[in-house]
Amino acid sequence: MALQSKAELADRFYERLFEIAPETRKLFNSDQTIQRQKITQSLALIVRAAGDEAALRQIAHGLAQSHFSHKVPTRYLEVFPACLLAALKDCLGSSFTMATAEAWRKAFHQLIPMITRKMRELDEA
Repeated sequence: MALQSKAELADRFYERLFEIAPETRKLFNSDQTIQRQKITQSLALIVRAAGDEAALRQIAHGLAQSHFSHKVPTRYLEVFPACLLAALKDCLGSSFTMATAEAWRKAFHQLIPMITRKMRELDEA
């Protein structure tokens, strides 16, 4: 899977997020440069951890702590997969395959509940 620009992927992701959940825009400051880096780094970590539940859990816990500290409601985690899949499809064009989509869906199926659970634990602490 060749991706021409990580920044383009991040931009497309946030375009989709703000279309689906416009109220999320207020969760971000105006300079998206750092946020673009964070999301692309997180995605790279997720790719490397595919199939390794312990590694995914560690990533999930880090993401949960970050999202919790920024007061991101857990309901927004549910729109993440759709936003990312749409962004990948936009950026990869014909290189975006059903296998790619299924691999990301599988990762999200594991990751999102881990993040949500950890955020709830943090909220109860």
